[in-house]
Amino acid sequence: MHEEAATRLLRRIIKTYRGLKEILNKYGVSNTGELLDGIRSRKFTEHPTYEDYLEAKSYEFELEKILKKLNSTIAEM
Repeated sequence: MHEEAATRLLRRIIKTYRGLKEILNKYGVSNTGELLDGIRSRKFTEHPTYEDYLEAKSYEFELEKILKKLNSTIAEM
């Protein structure tokens, strides 16, 4: 039972991470901080970059949440 849950969580991590990397790669940055700095310095236009930044942050938060669940699931195994 726990193994199936862990597998599902790993799949969600991969899918979420791919979404995050797609956005970061679009702008040639390695993290959301760099993306925000690029917006602030006007290296990138505010629109639609800021919307992409928000989506990337959402992916980061989702990854943190999933990783916590995965750690909990593994601890129960």
